[in-house]
Amino acid sequence: MKDTQYKKISIILILILMAGFQVLSLSSKEMKSTSVIGTVSSKDKQSQDISQTTGDYQKKAANNLQKTNSSPENPPRKTREVYEIKGSSNKLSKAQSNSIEKWRLKVRSVAQEKAEEVFINGDNSTKKVSLTFDDGPDNVVTPKILDILKKNNIKASFFFIGNRVGTYKSIVKRTYEEGNLVLNHSFDHKDMPKLSQSLIDNEIKKTNKSIKEIIGKEPAIFRPPYGDLNEEIVLAAKD
Repeated sequence: MKDTQYKKISIILILILMAGFQVLSLSSKEMKSTSVIGTVSSKDKQSQDISQTTGDYQKKAANNLQKTNSSPENPPRKTREVYEIKGSSNKLSKAQSNSIEKWRLKVRSVAQEKAEEVFINGDNSTKKVSLTFDDGPDNVVTPKILDILKKNNIKASFFFIGNRVGTYKSIVKRTYEEGNLVLNHSFDHKDMPKLSQSLIDNEIKKTNKSIKEIIGKEPAIFRPPYGDLNEEIVLAAKD
């Protein structure tokens, strides 16, 4: 039964990659990332964010691309290209598909507005993907994933939940020592836009502290649960 469960998990992960879904996150602190996922903030941190909601995001995104602030002393900087988020499934209802499309447009718009903080894709001039895993660690699925990665000499990014880190210290340590990134997915996996600024800060900082106590470094990237974000989350991740 367990073997069947793991096979299903593997198949789902592969299908997500094949569908071309791009993965998103927000920044925290010290650890340097070799992942193609992330952004560099004004403090040279890596960051990224995701969200949902509605609106005329395509028009807004087009306007953002046209904005420049250049002069002879301050030449225009090359705009980082933000790609469309693609992928499809015949398992979704029309309402679900529409909701996902609105989310994609919003995410791309945010990435274009906040180029210093938000990063949803890398450069597609080379054929590379970044593997990321959320919601661990545990002592069942996470070790299985690590075994597969090690066997195939592959490194990945693991966005761990802070309140689980202390329970599975050996798994966190193994993840890091095998060359993977150990990153921040909040402390309690709450819907963060519903939290106050102080609680948002606490979710990020407590997780950073828990991870640093085990691997000696704070995460470089934060990924908010459920893909929800707001200005307060972006600000907290930058700090």
